[in-house]
Amino acid sequence: SIDKGTRALQESKVLDITQSKALVEALSREVALISGPPGTGKTKIGVDLMQVLLLNMKAEDNGPILCICYTNHALDQFLDHLLDKKITNIIRIGSGSKSERLKQCNLEGRLKGAYKPAYVWDAIQTSRDMWDSVTNEFKELQKTLESNTLSWEYVELYLKLNNPDQW
Repeated sequence: SIDKGTRALQESKVLDITQSKALVEALSREVALISGPPGTGKTKIGVDLMQVLLLNMKAEDNGPILCICYTNHALDQFLDHLLDKKITNIIRIGSGSKSERLKQCNLEGRLKGAYKPAYVWDAIQTSRDMWDSVTNEFKELQKTLESNTLSWEYVELYLKLNNPDQW
């Protein structure tokens, strides 16, 4: 049970009661959000959680784990802690990393050094184009929301998605 797991972790003196509960709760869900004020152990919980998930991944043959952080700095700090724990099969997606240590993990850096057939380059370019399109669409939607006006285009899209039988 969750309570039993929480007590066992707390008794090990590795985690306090709230950290133990956060770890066990996160492990019992498909998606977890770890939040709290600075210095409460969010990064430690994340690293411990990652270690448990990676051990289970080897046993279960599951797919990749996606970790999202609110800032580039928080992501770099978290990934640095994973590297400290000898977790090295990391791919960092996106820009903004200031860590020399994480350059080896950056997706762009990994792609530059590897041979890829033309169809892979095509897929990469298609993905970038899609990303640019979604980013532009998001920016337009953000402008619309900030202006407090709603164009027919968005009303039409909403109706098509939410009321297809009536459209």
